[in-house]
Amino acid sequence: MFFLSEDINTPIEKETDIIPIIKNAFYKELLKKKLKSATEIGVGFGIADIVFYDLDQKVVQERIVSGLCKPLLSEDLIKTLLAFKPYEIVSVTYLMEKLPFSKERLKYKLLKFLKENNYVTKISSDKFRSNFNYCIGLNKVIAVEAKLNNWKRGLYQAYRYKWFSDESYLAIYSYGIKPAKEKIDLFKKLNVGLLEVKDSSVDVIFNPRPEAPYSEIMWALTFEYLFDLEQKENGELRSNKSLLERLKNFLPNFQEFSSRLTF
Repeated sequence: MFFLSEDINTPIEKETDIIPIIKNAFYKELLKKKLKSATEIGVGFGIADIVFYDLDQKVVQERIVSGLCKPLLSEDLIKTLLAFKPYEIVSVTYLMEKLPFSKERLKYKLLKFLKENNYVTKISSDKFRSNFNYCIGLNKVIAVEAKLNNWKRGLYQAYRYKWFSDESYLAIYSYGIKPAKEKIDLFKKLNVGLLEVKDSSVDVIFNPRPEAPYSEIMWALTFEYLFDLEQKENGELRSNKSLLERLKNFLPNFQEFSSRLTF
């Protein structure tokens, strides 16, 4: 949950200028809650996304100590691993009944990756055993979508973040925020927060209530991405794709979103 900011004194000329203002405005609050931040800049619409997060360090350390440092950066890998119970031995036939993958993809792509990276052990030609109890090591994720205007598309994008975050906000520059304020009931209905970004400060118009992410798979993918990001910062692993690029296939498209709402 965000609070009113202190003055930052940074002029806004483009959407990317909103990001440091938000980060600085909530610096003390983030420090108190021990949240880190990750920033991702999109293309096309000039999208600027901020993710504030807190990893469960116990889970992170258990992964590292167990040699499970290679992140699972696809939904298919996570679905496959979650089909196992901890330390359970299952057959490929059993997994094929549980998962929507061909035998060839399951055995020679997904299980092969999991085996090569110590997540599972091959017991026989048809049986594999899970090597650990998979946990999603996230304590908190707050997602922010930054826009100069265009509140409808901004709300749509912020709403999509609810699939992988506890709280989601749309941050709009003050010159373009009036139409969004007039639709504040819609923000409340969707439980999406609204921030007004000024040249030197940020005001919270609506604070959403924390709620569980809509998708366990995307919650897990978010953890894997952030785990990968921290490993990358430590010089251990590298990743090129953005969080939204990894997750986009799970998110509702703008047409589907618009058809369900009356703006």
